[in-house]
Amino acid sequence: MKKHEEKFYIQALYKGLNVLECFRDSDEYGVTEIGELIDLPDSTVQRIVNTLEMKGYLYQNTNNKKYRLTPRCLLNNTNNANYLKWKDHARKHMEILNDFCDENVNLAVRHDNLCSYIDLVESKQLLRPNFTLGDSYPIYCTALGRSLLSDLTDAEIDLTIPEKLEGRTPFTLTDRKEVIKRIKEIQKSRYTTEVEEFYLGLSCISSPIFGLGNKVIAAISVTAPKVRMDEQTETKLIPMIINTAEKISEEYKKLFTFEQ
Repeated sequence: MKKHEEKFYIQALYKGLNVLECFRDSDEYGVTEIGELIDLPDSTVQRIVNTLEMKGYLYQNTNNKKYRLTPRCLLNNTNNANYLKWKDHARKHMEILNDFCDENVNLAVRHDNLCSYIDLVESKQLLRPNFTLGDSYPIYCTALGRSLLSDLTDAEIDLTIPEKLEGRTPFTLTDRKEVIKRIKEIQKSRYTTEVEEFYLGLSCISSPIFGLGNKVIAAISVTAPKVRMDEQTETKLIPMIINTAEKISEEYKKLFTFEQ
């Protein structure tokens, strides 16, 4: 068997990997530029980058319509200096927020229809959530997950949210239209809340983090036992969480601005 022969490999996957291999660190490429690098027509490249963007590997800088790697890809490269710097800067802002509220502060990215924690600053209180870095959680019933979807188009959200939503707790919102409505509301409010939808006894407030071109590339949240997250506490926390998300967004844009 000649494994290198065309009939023994998946051409679409081969082309998709070739597209991904064009990118490093802060590289940005338009569809035509990618096509020239790997000798593919624009129409083929466009379909590939659309798929990679939908899967969370690439995102488009709306300022110049070019594509770049998402934190999801960058986090797999431990030698990526800019990504590591960004995480360090993000953590400093998370620690300030943690000092203010003494609750768990979480940083997450999207993995298809899941969200994955990439950093967290834990509360010093005995009663606190216990989540694990690297673990993935449902995107539809968590405040973090909904924030991560908040800049998607209606069609993209429709593809990402499952047709049938599992009730993780008695309080999980399983009305698909209502979940989508909550996601779209974040575009204006810049935050969302969730109470006991994912885990009984926990409340969460989240805000999206934006990369170049104001594309959502991550999200931050504060998670606490419901007994400590009353209306007064929420009112104090919401502007702080939004402000922290904005600062982390600015850190990302500074580090990953493409030098022309």
